[in-house]
Amino acid sequence: MTKNSAYTLMFAISILGSFILIVSTLSKNEFVTAEQQKYEDAHTKIQEAWKGKSLQLPTELYNTMTNEKVDLLSKIQNSKKKYTLISYLDGECSSCVHDLKKWEALVKKHPTFEEKLDIEFLITSGDIELLKYQVYDQAKSSFIFLWDKSNTFKPINKISDLKAYQTFLIKDNKIVFVGSPIRGEFYIEKLQEVITN
Repeated sequence: MTKNSAYTLMFAISILGSFILIVSTLSKNEFVTAEQQKYEDAHTKIQEAWKGKSLQLPTELYNTMTNEKVDLLSKIQNSKKKYTLISYLDGECSSCVHDLKKWEALVKKHPTFEEKLDIEFLITSGDIELLKYQVYDQAKSSFIFLWDKSNTFKPINKISDLKAYQTFLIKDNKIVFVGSPIRGEFYIEKLQEVITN
């Protein structure tokens, strides 16, 4: 093999390698875009199903710090803030309780959430003392929780088992957005779009 044919072969291999790299990159981007579109479509369907509806709020809600009964509907109606974010938490689910650290970090990272939103956590548990221990002693949470003593909030509203869709943004007692900002940037961006418009 001559020196020129060796260079020609190396050049051809280099071009072929570049072609394969370009094709695989394009295919990968098309796959990501298709998967992303599927995710967006599912999210849009969930938004359409909930938007404009009202949540049925339990009558047996208690502040976990003071044990006082709370009328959440009146609290929302009398709030000076435009939006209320209601997040359901299963107190029997240890990973759900550990998610409280994500909420704390989120509020610190995005101070506009606390400025523009009343954040309410409705939490269920059969054992209120264990719940208090988990959220205040173990998770070191600074939030106040509303204990759904009768455990009716999730079933009466037919709330999804998907944690990403157990958080509701309320304006004028109507749902304007569904999605938990602790589940990723996608939800943070969507929530910020709503509250800044």
